[in-house]
Amino acid sequence: MTAIAGMFLPRFLYEAPESLDGALSLIAGAGGDALVLAGGTDLLVRMKRGLARPRLVVSLRRVPSLSGIEQMADGGLRIGPLTTMSAIAGSALVTGPFAALAEGAAVVGGPAIRNRATIGGNIVSARPCADTMPPLVAFGASVRLVGPAGTRTAALDGFISGPGQPSMGREEILVAIEVPPAPVWRGSCYLKLTRRAAMEVTVVGCAASVDLEADRRTVARVRVVLASVAPAPLRAREAEDVLVGGVAGEDDIAGRGRRGLPHRRLPRDGGVQAADRRRAHTARPRRRPAPRRDGGGRMKRIVRIAINGQLREVAVPANRTLLDLLREDLDLTGTKHGCGEGDCGACTVLLDGEPVNACLILAAEAEGREVTTIEGLADGSLLHPVQQAFVDAGAVQCGYCTPGMVLVAAALVARNPSPSESDVRHAISGNFCRCTGYQKIVEAVLTASARVREAGQAVEASR
Repeated sequence: MTAIAGMFLPRFLYEAPESLDGALSLIAGAGGDALVLAGGTDLLVRMKRGLARPRLVVSLRRVPSLSGIEQMADGGLRIGPLTTMSAIAGSALVTGPFAALAEGAAVVGGPAIRNRATIGGNIVSARPCADTMPPLVAFGASVRLVGPAGTRTAALDGFISGPGQPSMGREEILVAIEVPPAPVWRGSCYLKLTRRAAMEVTVVGCAASVDLEADRRTVARVRVVLASVAPAPLRAREAEDVLVGGVAGEDDIAGRGRRGLPHRRLPRDGGVQAADRRRAHTARPRRRPAPRRDGGGRMKRIVRIAINGQLREVAVPANRTLLDLLREDLDLTGTKHGCGEGDCGACTVLLDGEPVNACLILAAEAEGREVTTIEGLADGSLLHPVQQAFVDAGAVQCGYCTPGMVLVAAALVARNPSPSESDVRHAISGNFCRCTGYQKIVEAVLTASARVREAGQAVEASR
């Protein structure tokens, strides 16, 4: 078994088929003891906590046509289940007419989580706090599933019956999310209440979608959908009924709300029961289950990864994480062990230039990709501008979070040479520092970005 911060990944077999038929065949052959891997940010945590112990993990990363966002002929959207939250949050196809979905995707976990977490995983995991589910239900979205019986389509409204209980067979695979076209006069949003700005489970989430008549005043259709208040996404149907037919305006909505519905008091234990259900779904077991004895984790595969510009070829067991490959096999110990669940950011590395949590990626999933660790950021003895700025600003105390912070900042500066303080704080929101209070870290990143801009301007002037 692979140890990470006191937690373990069980042994399992791993396959990455190159076709959907191949994936379906593998799942069928496992006799109900297989799980599908998309981004892994939820599945690997569940496996480490002992809440999932599959004999076989089937990765979909090589199956074509399962990623990306496509506008259909009628103006609707078809979204591949492997599309990441970052891609959805930044897509021009989503941010306009389907703004609530972009807003929901933009608040899932932290930046490194969003670079790996997929919309398909968010749906199939069926967690009550899933941030993309309320917008999708509000838009009347449906899912397309493929299994032994063929292809079927199911509406997302009602698709989840409870925590971890999507209405799909164990041998079915989610292959597409389809969102109907948006009317011309539509407004939508998603709001999330949490205790922290990032890396926090949603306390209450609310998606609202309002369609207006041609007069641009009369409410034609409303959907209000809540997260984390029930075992599954909850439509506020009475609130919807109050608003339909009214004139879009705060005074009218407030008045209709006062007149329309009697006050209802929740049962005394309703909130407690809901909270208990959420805790039961996410809590760690008190006793770690015994490891598997089937030997699956001992079966090694050759993995080829470009690490810090050098092609490395290593043999790893199926349950080896990228974090352990870097630290234990390649002696790149700048990447730190932290929480083991993607919450702290200490293990952050760059995967094809984007920050990710190495503790939540199987080493086999990084095959054919480019990984940059803190050891590969400097140019020989010349520090990267972010590294030098951290030294100059005194942005280091214990230093445990520093490698992850520096890599996140380097990715930000490469993408946006003129970030605001808000941009910097947002970028590092998934990286926890328990020493400095962040101020000097923020100052260092802003200083580094200024130096990068100056260097770029000097190069342009010399041409």
